[in-house]
Amino acid sequence: MKHIRIPKLATLAIVVLATSLFSTVSSAQDASVSATLILASNEGQGVDASLKQYERRLIRAFPFDTFKQQGTGNFKLRLNGTQTISFPGGQKVTVSYLSNEGGKYRLSAQWKKDSKTLTDMTVLASKGHPTVQAAGNSGGKLPLLILVVN
Repeated sequence: MKHIRIPKLATLAIVVLATSLFSTVSSAQDASVSATLILASNEGQGVDASLKQYERRLIRAFPFDTFKQQGTGNFKLRLNGTQTISFPGGQKVTVSYLSNEGGKYRLSAQWKKDSKTLTDMTVLASKGHPTVQAAGNSGGKLPLLILVVN
């Protein structure tokens, strides 16, 4: 039986290649998500400076003139992972990363205030494109949640 000798440099190259392939596959299984909680109303105060990137979309989609950021957070999710973020006023959003289908991320998000579920949604999100969910108008104010996969 013949033994094949592989030079040390070739062995190192194989290890480096295998490691980089594994990290590429692993990173495709990760999703970096930002969540922003907004309160929309008609108080005549415009759009918070922190929401300028969403201003046109918010004004076009919702019949309000004031959009105030209530909180924001960023987190990383692994495929089949779940993360919960807490916002002021007893609000929590739990996001689960269900699948990656052709570069689109299927996320499930459950938004609660105290123990009451405000909304439970599943979205197919594209990287860099915000998805907006409303929780129901209460007293002329509408809570909104923006999720973005970065």
